[in-house]
Amino acid sequence: MNSTIAAVKRFTLCITCIFAILTSAGCAASSPNMYYQFAFNMTADGQHAVVLEYKLSAGNQSLIASIPSARTRGLSGEGIYKNGPRPTGIFIHWKDLPSGQEFSRDVDFQGHLDEDLNGAIIYVMINGERLYVYLVLPTQKAAGQSAIGPRIYNDRAVKLIYSNWD
Repeated sequence: MNSTIAAVKRFTLCITCIFAILTSAGCAASSPNMYYQFAFNMTADGQHAVVLEYKLSAGNQSLIASIPSARTRGLSGEGIYKNGPRPTGIFIHWKDLPSGQEFSRDVDFQGHLDEDLNGAIIYVMINGERLYVYLVLPTQKAAGQSAIGPRIYNDRAVKLIYSNWD
């Protein structure tokens, strides 16, 4: 009986050690949770719109969803942090202020996001009926690389992951 308990303890210790080594080396299956941010600022970069509703999702799971409050009036959604699963898409509903027209888009992120989103920002910009979704990376942009996306992040590596106006 004692030899069986000792064997089980050794087996458990071995499995724990193997998991710890693989995890620290980055070889184990990655955790489904990542720490990233979702943001928009309609008062910057010549945008003339208000966001009426948005929903960042992972499959059928809503990760971040909101009808902006009277306080923000749909002009900003900065500093919305998420420690959660990888997003698979976003729904945005907005109003173009000059024309008064309302638009909405469902954006599928499949194949467009980096593997590791830790420290990244999913940033939305709107110009009339045009929707742009950028991935702002936590790294500096390469020397000589042109700046794209929100001016506030001109020093960072930025990728355009969606535009409905190609």
